[in-house]
Amino acid sequence: MKLRNIQLLIMMIVFQTVTLAQKPAAKKVMPKMPAKCHVKTDSATVKLTLAQAKAWADSVPLQVICEGLKAYKLYNFNFTLITSSPFQSKEFGTGNGGIPILARKAIDNLQPKDAVIIKNATYLDENGKEQPLPIITFSIIE
Repeated sequence: MKLRNIQLLIMMIVFQTVTLAQKPAAKKVMPKMPAKCHVKTDSATVKLTLAQAKAWADSVPLQVICEGLKAYKLYNFNFTLITSSPFQSKEFGTGNGGIPILARKAIDNLQPKDAVIIKNATYLDENGKEQPLPIITFSIIE
């Protein structure tokens, strides 16, 4: 009789272990990527004066404002300038926290209707992990 109780007890322990092992793992909650971001200036817009663009480029770390008016500090990004006269696109490589030196010098020479595109932008979340941001663009006005 005691042997039967021991067998039942062992079967219950094995059954509980198998049942607990089959439960799905908790899903990791990934932060949702914002839909749209703007350069952080006194007004969230995609058209900046040359003075606003220079001031933003000189502010380190670079910041953008995304939906919900949440500000993000850019961690890593690719920087591209598109000039209208002559029409050309210039890639300035990867910025890590700040704009690449040659890109900053090129900002000084921007004209109205020229544009800046920041691609593959990331920010660091509260855990120190890189999280993606959407493409950020702005054009220069007079």
